[in-house]
Amino acid sequence: VKYWIYGDPEADAQVVDVKTPYTELTNLYPYCDYEMRVCGYNALGEGNYSDIIQCQTLEDVPGEPGRLAFNVISPTVTQVSWAEPAETNGVITAYEVIYTPIDEDKKPIGPSKKVMIDNPKKRMLLIENLQPSQTYCYKVRARNKVGWGPYRDATINLATQPTRPMS
Repeated sequence: VKYWIYGDPEADAQVVDVKTPYTELTNLYPYCDYEMRVCGYNALGEGNYSDIIQCQTLEDVPGEPGRLAFNVISPTVTQVSWAEPAETNGVITAYEVIYTPIDEDKKPIGPSKKVMIDNPKKRMLLIENLQPSQTYCYKVRARNKVGWGPYRDATINLATQPTRPMS
C-alpha cells in the first residue's frame, strides 16, 4: 500500500508492506485528504499498481487558537482577537471566550464571564465594563463538529497597557 497527502508528489509516499488483503493506516493527519494505491507482489516481484483513490480522514478536535492580541480602548474596555487554530482538524463552528478577574497568584477573585461566538469568521470580541486596574485571565477555545479544543490563554492588566482608539 502506497499513500501520500493529496497535492504532494507520489514520490513522497509512505509504503506499507502487508501480507493481508487489508490494512489499517495509522498516524494520519485528521481532516486531511490522502491519495493511495495498492499493488500485489509475490516471489516474481511487484504487479501493476491500482488506480489512485482519494479519501479523507475524519475530523478531530481543533488545536488551540493563535496568540491572543489586545487592543486596549480604555481602562475598562478592550478588544481581544485571535487567529484560527493552526490545526483546525475540521471546520471551525464556534469560539468561546472566558475572562476572569485574578489576583497576583493567578487565582480567581470574582465570577468568570463566558461569551459564545457562533460565527467562526468573527475572531474578536469587544469586552466592556472591566474593573479598572484589575488583572484578568482571558481564555479562548475553538469548536468543530467533534468538540472543543484546548484553551489559549493570556493574562493582562489594562492599566499597564497603552490605549489605542477604536478604528
